[in-house]
Amino acid sequence: MKINVKFIPPLDKMIEKVEKNFVIESSRQTLLQLFKYISVHYPRIHGIICTSDNKLNSGIICILNNELVLASELEKKILTDNDEIVFSVAIAGG
Repeated sequence: MKINVKFIPPLDKMIEKVEKNFVIESSRQTLLQLFKYISVHYPRIHGIICTSDNKLNSGIICILNNELVLASELEKKILTDNDEIVFSVAIAGG
């Protein structure tokens, strides 16, 4: 399963935009496990934010198959090989 993860800078534009591609070995991986994977391997990430209107949203939001959904609603879903996820992530500066 290929998971596209986009790292975007905070609103002050202090951090360059970086894009990474993750390949999850298991084809059936929950989003909660994915969040843990990202937090372990990328400890500088302090929050996952994704907006369609360029405004900061409260809560964790991600895009699953081009649909903007709250992550809390997705944690129970099982991902398949046909799923594509795009995260916009704010990284701590320093």
